Amino acid sequence: MHRVCAELNIELVYCPKQQAHYKGCVERFLGTLNRQVCHKLKGTTFSNIRQRGDYQSANEDCITLKELKVIIYQWLIDVYCQSLHKLLQSSPFNEWQEGIKHIEPLLPESAQSLGLILSHQFRRKITHQGIQFVNLYYNAKEHRLLRVDFDNLAFI
Repeated sequence: MHRVCAELNIELVYCPKQQAHYKGCVERFLGTLNRQVCHKLKGTTFSNIRQRGDYQSANEDCITLKELKVIIYQWLIDVYCQSLHKLLQSSPFNEWQEGIKHIEPLLPESAQSLGLILSHQFRRKITHQGIQFVNLYYNAKEHRLLRVDFDNLAFI
């Protein structure tokens, strides 16, 4: 997460521990998402037992995670970002448009670059057999230049 944010010029700001008032925005957003999207889908478990009543959620579930992601994405772009935010007295979309007039976001040069930035990073040791990843070994002459004999502190 730290690497990805650094490469995308995003500042990570953590909420202080045991300071619930810092987390209200996130909780409000999740509540809005649940009320406007999730609780309207068949198979919802609702927010509490009283709301659910005799509704048998397990018998009604009928959506895949992939489908849910699409529904949430569409709601986020088409509804939430276009709706009036009471505190801002504007929509998130309008606030974004105003913000980029002052500071234009630095975007990766291509979708492929973004894919590389967002990819998982794995640490592996280079041994005499090469680099092991997913039960496969990758070896090349160039790997020898990267291996270090720490006992002798010399390149092999």
